[in-house]
Amino acid sequence: RLSAAGALFAIGGYSIVYTKSLFYSDFNIYGRAMFPYISTVAFLIFLNLLVKSLRSSAWRYTVFTGVAFGALFYVYFFAWSFALATLGALVAAYAIKRDWQRVLRLVSVMGIGALLGTYTIWRLTSYMRSPYGEQFSHFMGSSAGRHPIFVNVSFVTCIVFLWYAWRRPTDEHVPIMFALIAASWIALNQ
Repeated sequence: RLSAAGALFAIGGYSIVYTKSLFYSDFNIYGRAMFPYISTVAFLIFLNLLVKSLRSSAWRYTVFTGVAFGALFYVYFFAWSFALATLGALVAAYAIKRDWQRVLRLVSVMGIGALLGTYTIWRLTSYMRSPYGEQFSHFMGSSAGRHPIFVNVSFVTCIVFLWYAWRRPTDEHVPIMFALIAASWIALNQ
């Protein structure tokens, strides 16, 4: 039921939140063939492996998760940046809990993924520092400054999460839920 509700909200939630109706004629981002379908599938594969690596004592899941994270660099910018923000928030959550074994696993995943994504990172940074990259950024409406973005839906999600975490403080999924919610704020405001 949770998976069905999540999928329904991911696809139809925009109309519910922004137009206050179930049906709408506006453009839905899931109507595009390439993105975000492919990146969502790739990210969910990464997320599935991440949960398995945190639950299992076998290091093979950590390696598989690192490879999946590295593959995200070649899929879509926001797929790997969101995954990196999730990993960073998870490292912070488990460091606060002093769960050093999981912190080590997560840092290993980040290292493997960054190593595999080095080519993309290098090409992206060299392009953005070039005159063409600066011109492209200008015409795409990017700014060199930092302006925080506040999203009401994410704020409501935070309140619901805090209520859930308060009601179930021993749930092992709370750090992962925290990381995903924090990643939405981090990736949006990067």
